[in-house]
Amino acid sequence: VVRHGPFDAMDCVYGAGLSLNTLGQLEASLSSFRLAQRLQRLHPLGSAAAAAPSLARCRAAAQAESSHPYPSCGTFRASADLFHDALGGAPCRFEPSLVFPGAVVFVNTLLLPDFALNKHPFIPHPYTLVTHCSDAPAPAEFEGVLDDPRLIAWHAQNPDLTHHPALHPLPIGIANPAFPHGDVAVLSAAAAGVPG
Repeated sequence: VVRHGPFDAMDCVYGAGLSLNTLGQLEASLSSFRLAQRLQRLHPLGSAAAAAPSLARCRAAAQAESSHPYPSCGTFRASADLFHDALGGAPCRFEPSLVFPGAVVFVNTLLLPDFALNKHPFIPHPYTLVTHCSDAPAPAEFEGVLDDPRLIAWHAQNPDLTHHPALHPLPIGIANPAFPHGDVAVLSAAAAGVPG
C-alpha cells in the first residue's frame, strides 16, 4: 500500500528485493533493487536526501549490534560509514553519491550482486569495501571490482581468492550480541578468568 507516494513504495520494493534475495531469486531481486533505485532518484530533493534517514537509522542500529572489542558481523558493520544491508528489520538504502574519499562501505555479502552491478559503477570516489554477515563467498563472480582503481581495499568474510593485493580475509568472529553465544559480557568474564 502506497501511503505517501513513491517513497513508501521505494521501501516496499527494496524490502521485496531483500526478501527475494534471501529466497535465492537473484534475477527478481536485482530487478527489485533497480526499481527501488529508480524510485529513490525521483525524490524531490535528490536520491541522497532519500537515503539520509535510512543511513542515520542504520548507523545507530550498527553501533547497537557491535560486539566491540571482539570481531563479529556487527563489529565489522559498525566500523563502516555507509551500508548496503538490512538492520533493525528495515532496509539500509545505499546511495553511491554519498561515498566520500576513503569511506568504508559495508555490504552484506548476500547483497553483493546488487552492489557490484547496480551501485559500485556509480561510486564517485575511492573507498574501502567490507563484505560480511553471510556464508556467501566474495568476490565470487565480481573479481573485476578488485581491479577498479576506486577500490582501496576489500575486506571479506569467506574470500574465494587467495592472491590479490586488494583482498583481505576477515574472520567470521563471534555471534552478534542478539544471540546468547554472542554475549560480550559473558565472553569478557571468561577471558578475564583465563590465566595470563
